[in-house]
Amino acid sequence: MALHTTTRYDEELNDLRSHVLSMGERVQASIGNATKVIFEQDRSIAQKIIEHDKAINDLEMACDEMTCTLLVRRQPAGSDLRFVIACNKIVTDLERMGDLVAGICRSSLRIGNHPLPDLDDLPLMIDKVRQQLSLVLNAYGRDDTQAAMQVIEADDEIDRMNAQIYQSLLDQMAKDPTLISATIPMTSIVKNLERIGDLSVSIAEMVVFMVSGKDIRHISSLNAANRMLNEEEGRE
Repeated sequence: MALHTTTRYDEELNDLRSHVLSMGERVQASIGNATKVIFEQDRSIAQKIIEHDKAINDLEMACDEMTCTLLVRRQPAGSDLRFVIACNKIVTDLERMGDLVAGICRSSLRIGNHPLPDLDDLPLMIDKVRQQLSLVLNAYGRDDTQAAMQVIEADDEIDRMNAQIYQSLLDQMAKDPTLISATIPMTSIVKNLERIGDLSVSIAEMVVFMVSGKDIRHISSLNAANRMLNEEEGRE
């Protein structure tokens, strides 16, 4: 009976992990589809993404119920408890990402047929944001703290892209007032992408906590966080 109970417990933990990964994959797909909305003004895809956000919300609620059940019935401890706590935080971040992608679609639809500013650098930022989410989901799925730290380190590049594109949009709008109607929604789109990158960092920090037990969310620098993890590995 004890073996059966332990096996069922492991299945419940694995089921929770699978639900979180499924939620992450849905968010990834939404980001990819949003690209078509931005550059092709595809209203049908935009509407599908906005409606698809409900499925992401439903998965969040399902994961919340699973974590509550695990905490009450199984009373996990140690690494299992950290896993459940991390999952609870990660699904919240993924749900917020879904909301931000829906916001990107709404902003894109406001552009309509207005003249577009130069957006040459935007596809690179979108790709980088998608790569960050893919990497952090892989880190979560494999309990990989090194990959999680790579996500945190790479966030500076997304921040630089955000600042560069935002300034470019402002400059173009100042030079050509006919671009104002399209540029204002575009600034919202760029900001939402940057925030999705920040949420990938938040997930990466929870992966580090989940695997190592170290909370690096408010560490002063990336080097300090790496030193903390390396010191812990050296004691093992």
